[in-house]
Amino acid sequence: MKNFIFPALLAAALAACTPAETPAPVEPAPAEQTEPAPEVEPEPAGSAGELDVAFELGFTEYALMRLAELGETVTISGMYYGEPVPEVAETMTEADGPVYVIGTYEAVVDPLDQTVTVSGAGIDPAKLANLADAPLLNVNIFTSRTKHPDNLINCTLIDGQVGELRAKPPATLCEMLDAN
Repeated sequence: MKNFIFPALLAAALAACTPAETPAPVEPAPAEQTEPAPEVEPEPAGSAGELDVAFELGFTEYALMRLAELGETVTISGMYYGEPVPEVAETMTEADGPVYVIGTYEAVVDPLDQTVTVSGAGIDPAKLANLADAPLLNVNIFTSRTKHPDNLINCTLIDGQVGELRAKPPATLCEMLDAN
């Protein structure tokens, strides 16, 4: 008898349900007629914006406190460089130094946790064209020595291909040299 009651109750419950009504199809709204977007000319290779590199500048709590007490600022010094093409390498002398520098950047900032952008605006396009490979960027960070004659901080090194640094923006942490 139990075998008969359950299927009968199930059948009665299903019979009481009515199928949901299917909504009428919705007509898509007509597409708005708009003017095509104006073509934006890409920046030429080696233009300033293409060579800008942003990074996170951070300080330990002790460094923030000490630099504030001293009233010292921080200098960001960037050097764009690379391997020159053979014709240029042949003309380089010892006076040119060990690397082929194509541009530099320098800025003085307050010692605060912040995003800093090293600008490629000062790069000589002729020197950029003389690179055998992608340009590289080296960033040094040190106290500006306005209040103390020595550099007082040690910061994480930033050095690499500009494209890679732009793709994965680096972070650097600065600490006081006297913290140890």
